[in-house]
Amino acid sequence: MPTKSIMSKKRRAPSSYTSQTRTAKVPKSDTKSFETKELVRHGIIMSGKEGKRFVSETSKELCRKMLEVRYDDPVYTQFPLSQFGFVLESLSTRNKYRVKRDLTPLLVPSPEHLFFCGHKELEHVVEEVSAYFTEAEPLVGPRPRPDFAVGIAEAAFTNEEIAKLESCLCPERPILFTDVMYFPFLICEVVSEDVPITKADRRCVRSSSMAVNAIIQLHRVLGDDQALKLSGQILVFSISHNDQFAVIHGHYATVEGDKVMFYRYLVRSVALASSAASSAWKETHDFVREIYAKFYPEHLGRIKNVLAQMNDPPPEQLRRIKDALAQMNDPPPAPSSESGTSVDEQQSQGLDSDDELALLREQSAAQRKVLMEELMAMQKKQYDEQLAMQKKQYDEQIEALKRRLDLQQGVS
Repeated sequence: MPTKSIMSKKRRAPSSYTSQTRTAKVPKSDTKSFETKELVRHGIIMSGKEGKRFVSETSKELCRKMLEVRYDDPVYTQFPLSQFGFVLESLSTRNKYRVKRDLTPLLVPSPEHLFFCGHKELEHVVEEVSAYFTEAEPLVGPRPRPDFAVGIAEAAFTNEEIAKLESCLCPERPILFTDVMYFPFLICEVVSEDVPITKADRRCVRSSSMAVNAIIQLHRVLGDDQALKLSGQILVFSISHNDQFAVIHGHYATVEGDKVMFYRYLVRSVALASSAASSAWKETHDFVREIYAKFYPEHLGRIKNVLAQMNDPPPEQLRRIKDALAQMNDPPPAPSSESGTSVDEQQSQGLDSDDELALLREQSAAQRKVLMEELMAMQKKQYDEQLAMQKKQYDEQIEALKRRLDLQQGVS
């Protein structure tokens, strides 16, 4: 399970941007006026025409290939997939939170739930639900609070890599976005049917541009030429949706010296309520699965490649991080002679502090594995019970809806 990063700070107070909107000094962040004034002024361009113009051919080809991949239907869903059309119809008059509850998990599957279902390659992927980006300064406007965000857990990095990340951390170079999430690579925003989906798009583009900027600025540590290599490459994806449409964008930047401009590229717009509504959700679902399978490893590898080229951190900094991680992991007491090698035996064998820490972390990891397996079994049991209850409720709702339709047809 994700743990709070050793680099996280005390949660910041909300931005003064809220008070500025109340006094009408600036427009609200999800309005057209904000898009044409504030976003453009800060180098964030939402124009589809401009976004298509500067994206690299490599990124276009990546998106095309990702759209072609198909996965098996999910085993665990909140309702029978055959009833997708009826669920959409029931959401037409409901608010955003109902859409998030019923539809978002199907369109944007949870990587942590996939991990619990056996996809071990997602062990170091972390997600946040309606969490403020408290650890990174916004490029413009209020502090983002995406409906759903996916990034990298601290456990994906070695102690040395964490020390290098810490050494280059500054307000202009965001690394950590929440207290458990590094470098987000997928953002999702949701609205109800009576709210223009462009409002979700504007929220997505602010969060995604922050995440793109984090990768660009990390590469600048090695020199401007390294950041320039990323110009035009999609570095983050976003999904904005309601109960009628799901829109997939890839987000990238153009780099010219110190100047960075942020754009989005339309990957696909899916009409969920099309004539093929029973399977319309699958295109978005499969694309997100491919983000986890194809794009995430490349995203993590890109970051690790930069860290490998950075200078080693000072020994005292690395020692401090090791101590902090050891305290966070809460390792068990040193084993006695009855259960294994004692501390005295370790010293007689010439084990240094690094070897001791590695041994303790290995023992702690074994205990965490047992606890994780127990937790997964408990969560699966709870999930199955909730699934059965929700299926019963949906069956009742569907039957009621069918009876209502029959009555309406009889009257007409």
